[in-house]
Amino acid sequence: MQRLDELITAEQLQALHRQVPALAQLRREYISLCDAHVQALMAGRDGAAEQQARDAFSAAMPEKERAILAQAGIELSSLSVYRCLLCKDSGFVVKQGRKVPCQCAEEKQKERLFRQAQALPSFAAFDKTLFEDADQLASALLLRDRLMAYCRAFGQNERPHFCLTGQTGVGKSFLLGCTVRALMEQGIRTRLLTAYEMMELFRAQHIGEGETLPALIEVPFLAIDDLGTEPMYRNITVEYLFTLIDERVRAGRPMAIATNLMSDQIRDRYGERVLSRLRDTKQFANFGMRGKDLRPSGKKQTK
Repeated sequence: MQRLDELITAEQLQALHRQVPALAQLRREYISLCDAHVQALMAGRDGAAEQQARDAFSAAMPEKERAILAQAGIELSSLSVYRCLLCKDSGFVVKQGRKVPCQCAEEKQKERLFRQAQALPSFAAFDKTLFEDADQLASALLLRDRLMAYCRAFGQNERPHFCLTGQTGVGKSFLLGCTVRALMEQGIRTRLLTAYEMMELFRAQHIGEGETLPALIEVPFLAIDDLGTEPMYRNITVEYLFTLIDERVRAGRPMAIATNLMSDQIRDRYGERVLSRLRDTKQFANFGMRGKDLRPSGKKQTK
């Protein structure tokens, strides 16, 4: 009877070990016995006792592996067919009568998030040399540290949402992107889009081209950049924006907004209801960013 490492690829075996920890533990015990035999030989002993223990364990491994697989509900015949033996590559398993994402799907999602995060700015890339004014630098550093703390405590923050406001070029988009990247690297599913992209999704929902609004409501973290630059459509822009913000606040799903608009401009553009939501100090932290436009330096820390 063959061991699993003789029947399947190394990639499949690693996936199987992640899915069934008892198999990984069995493999570690075998490797430990192999190491003990090598150490005995290196110490000048014949290693006969260690070799005997290793060989006996190896001989018993196939039966033990099959018993663990059977307990996990995995058929040996499926090993050469499916990459994930728990969900049989469907991406879902049933737990307590409910269909939930399989561990393999969650791991793929984390890997995908990590790759996507590499295209975004990072807090580590904060460039102090862009700032000519000491007060502006101190303020930006304080905000950077607050947002880093927000990411570390994600899901436990007293105020789950925040707004970054200020004139063009003071670093809003940079810090918003840094926040999204930090959360993605923590394995949190996020969505970052410009206000124009958001408006296109609203329009698609309104004319029946797709169910785009529910996806924006349900993503664990949503970031909207440049609110106020999107086109205004009657019966769409204000109504859908309020619905999006209101639903996320009610559901406790964090969101962040970067905008050049001040409070009176938000009221004039979107109405009192939207302003009331964004200025609700129990739900939203509002960070005002002031100072000189940093973009003339030609570096990327802008908006």
